Amino acid sequence: MFNRSTLALASLIAVSIAAVGFAGEPRHHHPEQVINSRPVISLLPLELDQPRRVLVRKDGSVVISDWGAGKVVAHKSGQTKVLADDLDQPSGLAEDADGNIYVSLYAGGEPDKGGVLQLSQLPGLKNWQRQTMASTLTGPTDIAVEASGRITVAEYTANRISQIRPDGSLEVGIAKLSTPSSVVVDREGRLYATSSKTGTVVSIPSSGEPIVLCDGLNAPSDLALDDQDALVAVSYKSRSIVRIDSDKKSFKRIATVPAGTIGIAYQKDGNFVVVNWELQTATKVTNRLLMDCPHCDGKIPVRLKPNLRRPIF
Repeated sequence: MFNRSTLALASLIAVSIAAVGFAGEPRHHHPEQVINSRPVISLLPLELDQPRRVLVRKDGSVVISDWGAGKVVAHKSGQTKVLADDLDQPSGLAEDADGNIYVSLYAGGEPDKGGVLQLSQLPGLKNWQRQTMASTLTGPTDIAVEASGRITVAEYTANRISQIRPDGSLEVGIAKLSTPSSVVVDREGRLYATSSKTGTVVSIPSSGEPIVLCDGLNAPSDLALDDQDALVAVSYKSRSIVRIDSDKKSFKRIATVPAGTIGIAYQKDGNFVVVNWELQTATKVTNRLLMDCPHCDGKIPVRLKPNLRRPIF
């Protein structure tokens, strides 16, 4: 499904590309072309109940935790596969360096009833195998995996951040945080989280005392890293996606989205996928393209810059 402005997009891009260089030039550069257009929007062909979180894997497949249906599904190249089902409110998703997927089970937020599963696909086996990593957590709503294999868990109803060490031992409450709704780790191993109740984004140093990077968000529900490793958050109740400026302790709205948008994940090319809890959808948002250069074999980067006065889709 494409938005209406997409019909005029091809001609706009063609005009911009034509202005980049001249035929016969021995060498020329390909600066990014910014087009005054809303992004290309496409719904993934999935039947979802209450999608809570989305993960874009290293192989490009899109994995979704469907809280309402109690399952984790993967979608790639038009094909959909159920990786695990009969789960108790699957929420957080993460992938490790070996391609294993981790999912947190909220389990009604009941004390010591939540858990974390590892899903792995062994050579020669068709179905994904499950391994329990933890089973005594309280309302785990999100997880992040470090390069070392350590798993960080946001325990929403316990108001704390906990960790599962590579040896399998559980370290409860490495940091206290009111209603942590999401957690993410960057390429340098720095840990970040959101607090739904206080509307803050925090960093969590090794000392365990959260440092506020910005506040003023309205029920932040997810936190992600874009292709430049910048922090991006979903502000659930304000129907917006924002980029965090930790230096200025502020944020900037980069997209207005439909009510119910709750999770986000970025692809390597800078485009992203969002899931909507209320509309029961997963949507790919394409605002960066690579077009063939008419003067050489190179590619011209094109960015579609939407008007934020209206929802992007």
